[in-house]
Amino acid sequence: MKQLSTLPFLAAALGAFWVWLATSSFRHRWIGAKGFAWVIGWLAALGAWGATTSHLAIAGNYETHEFYSRLPGLWLPLVPIALTAFMVLMSSSLRHALLTIASRHTRAMVLIHALRIAALGSIYKASIGAFPSFFAYFVGFPDFLFGLSALAFGLSGKWNVLGLRGLIVWNLIGIAVILPAPILIQLGLPGPFHTFTSLPDGRALLEFPMVLAPTLVVAFFITMNAIQAAAVWLGYGADGHAPSNPSDGLKERALA
Repeated sequence: MKQLSTLPFLAAALGAFWVWLATSSFRHRWIGAKGFAWVIGWLAALGAWGATTSHLAIAGNYETHEFYSRLPGLWLPLVPIALTAFMVLMSSSLRHALLTIASRHTRAMVLIHALRIAALGSIYKASIGAFPSFFAYFVGFPDFLFGLSALAFGLSGKWNVLGLRGLIVWNLIGIAVILPAPILIQLGLPGPFHTFTSLPDGRALLEFPMVLAPTLVVAFFITMNAIQAAAVWLGYGADGHAPSNPSDGLKERALA
């Protein structure tokens, strides 16, 4: 059953957020025209994947036994991450632009994760039997708590209390709370590993618009975690450049 969801708006908000970050960085000459173009191209590629996965869900392609036999829970959520990794490895301009943007907009990159509070909706739906409870409680609830931490750090003005090492750890936690998702999705789908058989099961996660969560939005959030953690680890500073010795980037300094 198709239900009203904020997920399409959330996906659009994340895309608009990155367009704003890239535009701001370009106007301040923190990134060049080539880097800006690559960031927009990256966002366009993710948008195209979002449209594709939405179409496949609406068309019923995610509801066939042939599809379930391919163990999609283990790889479908990784498609946007693989797409990002491929583009980052292919273009040094994109790598530099993403890391520079993360270093120049540290507070915004923290605060955007407050949108993960929206996971509370899945918890509520699970409580009324309209969403897989195994996913809501093991993934949705930790994700909700991480969103609260982002809101607390971002709005309190004390987001830099974490320090550099702490910011890396915080972002790694943001990734870790999502790591069980692919396995849980697969355990909820028909096939040899179908463990959570009570309805609604994992198939509810592959219906539109809910499909946007596991196949795009969640991956987008943890990609941002990885970008910010990498920027700090590599020592990208206020000038948007990494030091020759990456370990120098872990020296305590004021966060931009």
